[in-house]
Amino acid sequence: MSKYPPLDVERITRELYSPFPADIPIRIKNWTSIYKPEAKIMSKFMDKLLKRKREKIVPYEEIRDSLQTFDIINCVPSGGLLGWLWALIGHTAMVYVCKATSQVMVYESTQTGRGDNKSGVQLRPMREWVENYKGKIYISQTEIIGDTLRCIAEDRCGCHIRKYRGTAYPNLKKAKGLWFVINSAIDLPFDTGLENPDVDFWFFCTHLIGDVFRWCLLISDAYKLNPAELEPDDTRKNFYGVSKFEKSMRPSVSSKVEIRIK
Repeated sequence: MSKYPPLDVERITRELYSPFPADIPIRIKNWTSIYKPEAKIMSKFMDKLLKRKREKIVPYEEIRDSLQTFDIINCVPSGGLLGWLWALIGHTAMVYVCKATSQVMVYESTQTGRGDNKSGVQLRPMREWVENYKGKIYISQTEIIGDTLRCIAEDRCGCHIRKYRGTAYPNLKKAKGLWFVINSAIDLPFDTGLENPDVDFWFFCTHLIGDVFRWCLLISDAYKLNPAELEPDDTRKNFYGVSKFEKSMRPSVSSKVEIRIK
């Protein structure tokens, strides 16, 4: 009898596909470290799986004109040990299109700037942001039914940017800031009383996006959303084709399937 756990092909397939297709190589590495001899038997199966899930990349220039404010950006960093660690967490940002100039921007909160060492809530030109980002970039377009709701939401988004641009990212060098970010990723099926407080004196990436959507009236009144409890995976569609964040949206608001642009 093998000393390794029974090999459940159906379970492995399900977990590899959901909810984060971009990290399939990492998942395969984890599985093969557990099922060493059995992994050799599975090698052909894994190769076919990877080929089947090879993603099409749509260049940014081709999708630019269809982007709108509130489209959600999800990223998978790459490069080195830190890149691998952050790939497990991911990064979330949002598209903002200036009504006056039609310039496409990225609204985000990040712990490190793109070459300028700035951190916190920022607004950056998207073309430059895409070119400089080291990793994979996915966009999920947000569909809002009703011109009135979108118009109101976009006006309020401009107010949010004016109010919170420059707000700090949690200080990861201090225990309080580090725990605030880590705690957002801890999801338990019961109330522990240890949930992050709903605050706006600092923002990590998904925290900011959740706060924007709530501020802009895109979250259902019946859903008590705490943006400080969101993590990047919550904005991505799961095995069943819906994200935790999408469940909190108004019935007239939804997220489309992700498109990889880098």
